[in-house]
Amino acid sequence: MKMFFPLIAGLAACGAMSVASANLVTNGSFEIGDNADGSWSHGNGNGTWDTYERIRGWTAVGEGAAIEIQTGQPYPSVDSPYYTPKAPNGDSLAELDAHNDSANSGMKSDDINVTGGTYKLSFQYTGRTENAETNRIDYGYIFGNDTLLQDQWTISGTVSEGWQLITQTFTLDSADTLNLTFFALGDDDTLGGFIDDVKLTAVPIPAALPLFMSALAGLGFVGFRRRKA
Repeated sequence: MKMFFPLIAGLAACGAMSVASANLVTNGSFEIGDNADGSWSHGNGNGTWDTYERIRGWTAVGEGAAIEIQTGQPYPSVDSPYYTPKAPNGDSLAELDAHNDSANSGMKSDDINVTGGTYKLSFQYTGRTENAETNRIDYGYIFGNDTLLQDQWTISGTVSEGWQLITQTFTLDSADTLNLTFFALGDDDTLGGFIDDVKLTAVPIPAALPLFMSALAGLGFVGFRRRKA
């Protein structure tokens, strides 16, 4: 039993160190453009934007059917009613209250292969105006062949609040494909919330957990034999 507590302490320390999981989302920061070389047809310089029905990794869905991509702060002045903040990851970001028939729209990710287990969805969000109502975004995921959202959440905020890291975790019972979804809500005024740096990662089991459980089982067996003896 003298080795029992040092063993637990050592394994617990190892368990605290988990390997970072890879991001399963294609083009989650909207840096890969629609051209064959990965550039954007609207240009990769400062102050450029356009709307798209399809971009790498994402497809527009819903009434407006357009994903607006802004690159390099088209409207950098905070005094402008169209102010665009700097993207938190790279140079480009997405808006779903797109400048396309002045309608709210949404986007759906390409199929993501997943297995059973716990996953973490994260992304950066900020409102574009001080009217939180027009900046609302619904987000969630579709699992397998289902056409309905399995889980759905809503975020809203104002431009003065700045970028916020939004996270959600959920658990899947089996392996299948999954599609992330984002939809603009509120006023159809071409001024909605911004999204960037979308990530989906598997939440890993601590690397030492199986070893820890085996060690506990082994200690229990040794104790049992000693009692018998």
